[in-house]
Amino acid sequence: MSWKDILKVELPPKVPAGTPVDPERNRAMDEWAKEYEQKLLNQLNGELGSYIKFDGSNVSFEGFSNPLPAMPKSKFVNEVKGWVRDLTYNGGYNYASEIESLSKTDDFLRRISGNGNYISEFINYLKR
Repeated sequence: MSWKDILKVELPPKVPAGTPVDPERNRAMDEWAKEYEQKLLNQLNGELGSYIKFDGSNVSFEGFSNPLPAMPKSKFVNEVKGWVRDLTYNGGYNYASEIESLSKTDDFLRRISGNGNYISEFINYLKR
């Protein structure tokens, strides 16, 4: 699979509860997770907005009265992937459709990190 093909991998659609495990869907989920992780890691090396700071190894949140402690970039990336899956499959967040739409862009982290409302939703996800 070429890099251009990888960039086109999308999160598989949600399946109804009780649906048998499908190895093909699991493979598609794994491909999405690997591609999305790489996309997020690449974005961390770029310019971020005012609410997320990356120091080369840790990610922290600034501008909040009760911020979370800094976390390693690998944990941050995994949490963002989980949040995007939760947004897509379960909803229940303010701005869910906007954030889900942004999650498909190549500058997702920069765009959400400049919006305190989006970061607040992410922090709420982390506190669940």
